[in-house]
Amino acid sequence: MPGMKLRFTIRHLLWLSLSCVLAHLSGANVASAQSAAESKPKEQLTDFAEWVMFHSNPDPLPKKFAESFGMPTATDDLLFYMMNIKRDDGSHAGTFVKRRASGHIDILFIVSRSNNGKYYYQTSADGKLIKALHLNSGPEGLTTIANDDAQKAFEHEKSFWLEQQTKAANVPFIVPSE
Repeated sequence: MPGMKLRFTIRHLLWLSLSCVLAHLSGANVASAQSAAESKPKEQLTDFAEWVMFHSNPDPLPKKFAESFGMPTATDDLLFYMMNIKRDDGSHAGTFVKRRASGHIDILFIVSRSNNGKYYYQTSADGKLIKALHLNSGPEGLTTIANDDAQKAFEHEKSFWLEQQTKAANVPFIVPSE
């Protein structure tokens, strides 16, 4: 960006030094941690869920909506981390992420098209479609979509959000000059 310089403050240098020291001290555990990670494959959307939770604030999911997906509906269970994006085609995309006390991660992808209602896709960190719903403004309201019929659109949404995460990860760290 014009007019911006990359600079490190003492705080950044201390953080970098501390990270190096901790990495060195835990070096004996690195090999065992790597072999444990290799023995259990990482779930496909775990990094994505962590990214959403890091970059957003929790907002309550409507209780009726959670019930539609068979999710817990206690007040604390309804707090999800949420992101929304307006796409070039005018549609809106959103995602809701919740890590349960059990470690399970709930992920919802939402697509809103002005002429065709809203589509909701429920998945978890493994990246498989659990349930798909369509909300139309007509009398039928919220309807379930068969997973076979929703799979292609779900894969498109999953790819879209993974691409957003990748784009965000490739933004360089720049500290504005004072």
